[in-house]
Amino acid sequence: MPAHERLWQAACATKHDLLALLAIAPFVLDARGLDVGSAIIQKLTIVGDPDSAAALNIIMTGGVGHVADGKRWFD
Repeated sequence: MPAHERLWQAACATKHDLLALLAIAPFVLDARGLDVGSAIIQKLTIVGDPDSAAALNIIMTGGVGHVADGKRWFD
């Protein structure tokens, strides 16, 4: 899956720098999902796919927590 490929690419690119990976995971990967998630949920609802919209909403809730965790690590 492309989303998992991005995580793997980030892990490979930062394999010698744990702090960089800890920054990229929440602040880039999860935050990017949050940026587009609401629009995708709206489109899924419009096309009549409430189950996928609900699943994405659960995923986005987890993403908010991941970004908040990352912020705590770097504060």
